[in-house]
Amino acid sequence: MNRAERSLRDLATRWLPAPTGALAATYRLLEHSGGPVVDLLIRLWLAKVFFVSGVLRIFGLSIEPYLSGAAYPVPWVEPLSPTYLGAAIQMIIPLLLALGLATRWAALYMLILVLVVQFNYLALDINLYSAVLFGWFVICGAGPLSLDHLLARGLGDTALPFATALTRLAGAITRYLRPYYQLLIRLWLGLALLAASTETSIPVGLIKLLPEKSLAHFAPAPTLALVGALLVTFGLA
Repeated sequence: MNRAERSLRDLATRWLPAPTGALAATYRLLEHSGGPVVDLLIRLWLAKVFFVSGVLRIFGLSIEPYLSGAAYPVPWVEPLSPTYLGAAIQMIIPLLLALGLATRWAALYMLILVLVVQFNYLALDINLYSAVLFGWFVICGAGPLSLDHLLARGLGDTALPFATALTRLAGAITRYLRPYYQLLIRLWLGLALLAASTETSIPVGLIKLLPEKSLAHFAPAPTLALVGALLVTFGLA
């Protein structure tokens, strides 16, 4: 090892740990202090969209059978079920999500509904972003500012059937699937940014899976999009 290499090693050993540790501590502080608030705000935002949709269904029941049967048919749903049953469900499920009660099940229902809309009715970027967030709540559940978190400790000690098993199952799902879901999100975002940076045409089969319209905002800065794609994909910085 020559003098230059030793100097670089000594520099990295002395000076890199301090800023790296400070940055990691800052991230942990933001995650613990601001993370629960962001989690709650995201739940309220997602719930509001579905709640408003349910209200509109209630006041538009007279035309819903036509809309559900002709305008945006879903093959495996009866024409009337999105009207009466769907209106009631879309009023209850968002409340559960906003309160953080049975969050995983509420998010699962809303995830399925968003994917049905995306692939059978109208493909929008907002549907994809919502689906990613719903998937996060299915796997990770709600944060500390939720009824699920408040009831989790005592739920396992109650006489409710399968309460302990379901609590352990939820914890196992979060523990084992969260890293893979984070990787999947990074690969998805990296692929989207890569398509924007290279200005390549998206294959027909992937059009509904990538936020195509959102990618247009990165077209004027292809280098920035390419660097972002690499950093996000490899989980660097």
